[in-house]
Amino acid sequence: SSGINAEYGEWKPINNIFQQISINTADDILEIRIPGDRTDVPYAAIEWYARDEALGSSHVLWSVARKQSGEDLLNTNCDKGYHSYPSEGCQGDQVWGWELSRDQISLTCNGNVMYSRHVTKQDSRKCRELVKKDADMVEIMGLSGFSYRVRPKHPDQETEQQKEEEKQEEK
Repeated sequence: SSGINAEYGEWKPINNIFQQISINTADDILEIRIPGDRTDVPYAAIEWYARDEALGSSHVLWSVARKQSGEDLLNTNCDKGYHSYPSEGCQGDQVWGWELSRDQISLTCNGNVMYSRHVTKQDSRKCRELVKKDADMVEIMGLSGFSYRVRPKHPDQETEQQKEEEKQEEK
């Protein structure tokens, strides 16, 4: 199925077990809203794509339900084994945010950093692949029934996409 283009700031329903979402990771952050404390959704998964090609070699799994075992996030592209969230975790109504930049992968919940990975030349090829290209689509799995939005990293700055659209309009 084709990606869904989200209006900045507008929450859209996640209708499918596998939901594709258009995004430009150079300019945008993907946010997922999950109301209340959840125990029925142990893990969700995300995979980034650039021009229909998967970046990295596997999905990144993350827990939206606070785990006591420390098995909160698994990014086999970059890390060996699971990563633990900070001890406070994320409770109540949750807004999870995924941000990729040229050398960083970050996951926040309600503005608090749950996972952050600086990517260097010493990292594996599959890890560097996640950040070296700007993804234009993500696929999220296991979050049907919740909602998402794509928002600008820097809301006060024009995005590259907006600049390109303005150029097209001028022609």
